[in-house]
Amino acid sequence: MGIGSHLKGNWATWLIGAIGLAGTAYFYFQSVEKRDPVFVVDPTRTEIVSRARVETAPIRVLRQDGRPVSADLYAIRFYFWNAGRRSIRPENVLDTIRLTIDSTAEILDYKILKTSRAITAAQLHAGAGSVALRSLVVTFRILERDDGFTGQIMYEGPGHAALRISGLVEGVPNGVMDASNPGWLRSVRMWDTGLFAAIGFLGLVTFGLIALLYHVATGKATTRVDAASGAPPVPSYDQVARLRNRERRPMRPGERVGVSLMLVIMLAFIGFGFYRAFQVGQRDAQQRSVNAVPAAMLP
Repeated sequence: MGIGSHLKGNWATWLIGAIGLAGTAYFYFQSVEKRDPVFVVDPTRTEIVSRARVETAPIRVLRQDGRPVSADLYAIRFYFWNAGRRSIRPENVLDTIRLTIDSTAEILDYKILKTSRAITAAQLHAGAGSVALRSLVVTFRILERDDGFTGQIMYEGPGHAALRISGLVEGVPNGVMDASNPGWLRSVRMWDTGLFAAIGFLGLVTFGLIALLYHVATGKATTRVDAASGAPPVPSYDQVARLRNRERRPMRPGERVGVSLMLVIMLAFIGFGFYRAFQVGQRDAQQRSVNAVPAAMLP
């Protein structure tokens, strides 16, 4: 009995076995206890002061030390929590957990808006090292599953200034996961299936047109017709073999240019489609990360 016949006769057994194996793997990974610190920056930023509007308005915006604000002022909301089943304590922090903003910006104010539980004792502290405040240190007493806090930073600088996190936690060799900047793999998982299907379909259609053009351009010469009977001659066995093994004629320069042009158009179209799909998936991944924030720590 062949493999095909065996699968055909026992497909139900194999299907049940595959479902059971997948279920076992799923519940195993769900039960594994590990630390999983997650950091997310809300993609929506609040513009507090616009430099262009302030310059023409009869008001002045001052810092706490009395100096005037000379650039745009924005507020960022961010979230930090433990998504794992294993608690994180200060002794598990191998390298200080630190928030850092781009060098083009300066932090003017920071605060914690809400913690999941008071026992976490989460706090933000100003980092040392420069005159302009650009880093904050995160401390806490304990972070159990879904424990964390929502914080806010007010900074002076451009609206696109990035807020990043660094630090190492025991059992998390890759550091704190920054879900605000999803990688290509996470973004691909968030692709819209309809958009992906459309790109694939149009790519196949374009490839089919190129193949057809190539076949027409390099096809064999038509069979000559016998003038007496008006029917094509019947080739012998040796003639049929020679016709099958005969190489196609080389493409003419104009045909080669046409096929190359269509190939470039196909690659450009598919590349642009994948780039747009990646952007859509990245935005969806960012929004889903915000939606995954535990409700207990939302203000």
